[in-house]
Formats: sequence, structure tokens, C-alpha cells
Amino acid sequence: MEKRKILFVIESLNGGGAEKILSVLVKNIDKNKFEISVCSVVDKGVYKNDIIGNSEYSFVLPDVDSLMPVVRKTLYPVLYKAVYKWLPSAWIMKYIEKDDYDIIIAFTEGFPTKLVASSKQKNAKKIAWVHIDLLNNPWTQKVGVFGSIEEEKENYDEFSQIIGVSENVIESFRKVYKPKSEVKVLYNPIDNNEILKKALSDSGCKMMMKKGINLVTVGRLEMQKGYDRLINVLARIKSEGIPFNLKILGDGSQRRDLEAMIKEKSLENEIELLGFNNNPYPYIKNADLFVCSSRSEGYSTVITESLILETPVFTTECSGMRELLKDGRLGMIVKNNTEDMYSGLKSLIVSRHKIKDYKDLIKEENNRFSIDKLMKPIEELLYL
Repeated sequence: MEKRKILFVIESLNGGGAEKILSVLVKNIDKNKFEISVCSVVDKGVYKNDIIGNSEYSFVLPDVDSLMPVVRKTLYPVLYKAVYKWLPSAWIMKYIEKDDYDIIIAFTEGFPTKLVASSKQKNAKKIAWVHIDLLNNPWTQKVGVFGSIEEEKENYDEFSQIIGVSENVIESFRKVYKPKSEVKVLYNPIDNNEILKKALSDSGCKMMMKKGINLVTVGRLEMQKGYDRLINVLARIKSEGIPFNLKILGDGSQRRDLEAMIKEKSLENEIELLGFNNNPYPYIKNADLFVCSSRSEGYSTVITESLILETPVFTTECSGMRELLKDGRLGMIVKNNTEDMYSGLKSLIVSRHKIKDYKDLIKEENNRFSIDKLMKPIEELLYL
């Protein structure tokens, strides 16, 4: 059987959902059928070693933290602007393309999409992988990757296929871009066996049981994840004398602001910011409830992981949540605002029997997250 040569382009390998999914994909894809290459625009991220171990790896820009201070201050800003602002995308793509590929995939929105759209390899099929609801979270326009929505649409029209990670993501994509290309849903591959194995480790897990319900959440400390409003909600719940404790695993630009909020609202004994942890699974497994306060999502990897570990979920209404939680049968979904978060989360904390009901239903549904089942449609797509 002839191997198909696949090139994935991604912006970095930092601790986000799409980056994690790519590491799982390249680890589990059939190496007898596929020859995998990955190019990260920036040579940075917690998933870098996983990618290197399972693919041909390259990058465009070095990790700024690995450079000497003088280079970091003088040369790197020029290189960065050259790549992101000055040089034509087709030139950069020519540098990335080390071989002739059967398929070239922009695995995230924004700059990787712009790069792959400019590829001149006539025999390569181009695929854009969309992880975000771009109707409700149009971040690519906010950061100025494209000059206009029309320019972004023109770039997407260069792809023969658009992959979305949930029905909601695809529905939003159609509304915004009205694509000419074929559009298809493929759910994220999750390595259930690895998650279950790692969850048994207690190394580094500080899930000490205190008075009240044990809550956990995992994600980047960014505005999208809504931790600011979660803290406000929990401050109201505490003021009513209802005990709880929350562990937040993740890092990001909002860390100092969130620390200040926690201190201002006297929640130091209830809420802990634990930073990024490459094994959050013991925390999730030992929690009573996983909390998602996101303003937007695509198809939440960590919600899937929580279900694999049979930890019930409370979440705001975001893309993919109704698919994952069977329209609320396997967890509580509330409207995406602070007031509904407050009333919904409070009702679960004070009525623990509902959490147990969710847990029992989750156990009945868990066979749908087998890594083999999730990889099969992906491999079929890539071998067409």
C-alpha cells in the first residue's frame, strides 16, 4: 500500500485544544498508510515533543525564549514582522514545503489557513480544519490576519475541503463564509486509553477534599474561557454560605487579573490557580463536577475527557456542547450569561443527587469515545 504524504501546518504547539488534538492525531494515525509532516510557524509549545516523536517536524520561527538576549531584542522582532507582515505567504509556504505532498492541511484558523491557501503545489489537496465557532468568536478578524472578511473568504475558497469539529462550527462557518468548498464534520480524536491510564496517577494532584463540593476546570486563562465571570458567580454562591472549592488548571494572559479578582473577593480558600499541568486527569477524575464557563468553544476536548473519566459536567451553551452532552442528558447546559451560570451551578451544588444522576447516565454512553472509532473516519478522509 502506497503511503500518502500529509503536511499539517499549525501556528504553535502551545497548550490549546487544537494543538493537543493534533498531537493525538499524529500519534495514533496508521503509519503504514501515512507519512506525516508537521510545520509549526513558531517553534514553541508543550506538545512539541509528542509531535517530534510521531512526525517529520519543522518550524519557521525559533522559540524567542531560546535565543540570546541581544538576538531576542534586535533580530527576532524583524524576523517576526517579516513572516507575519512583510513577506508574501507563498514565499513562506515554499520554505515550509520540504516535499511534494498529497494533502496539505491548515490545522488551525488564521495564519496557517492564509499560508496553506497560498501553496502552489498543484497536485496537493488542501484541507482547512476549523476548531472555533467563527460566527460567535471571529478572532481571526480581531487580530488582523486578513484585511477583511472578503479576503478571508477568498483564502478559504482555495481549499477543496473544509473540516469542522462540530455541527455548530460548520453551521456558523456556512453563515459567515458561504463556502464553495465541500464542508464536513469530523469529531476530534481523543486517546481514551491514555486518559484513563494517566488518571490513575496521583503525581502532583492536590485534589484535597475540603468541605463542600469539589469543582475543577481546565483551560487557557484567556477571556474566551470566562473565568472572570465564574469567579463572580462563585463569589455570590459563597456569600450565601454555600461551601465549595475550585481548582483551575491552565495558564495565560489573564492570570494576574484573575489572581487579583480572587483576592478582592476573598476567595483564596475556595479557588486555586494551579497553572498548566500536562496531566490534569487525576484532578478531573477526583472532582465532583467539571465546570466550563466559556464564552465560546468549537468542540471542547476537555469536556470529552471529563466524560471519559465519568465526571459530570456543568457548561455554558457553546458550539458542540449539545452534541457532546446529548442535549443536556449527560450534563447541565445553561444559557451563556452570568445569571444563568449562577442559578444553574448553584442548583447543582445544593442538589448533589442530580450530579449522581448525570454520572450514572455517562457510564452508559462511554463507549462512543474509543480512539479507534474516532480515528477511522479521519483516516478514511485522508486516504481518499
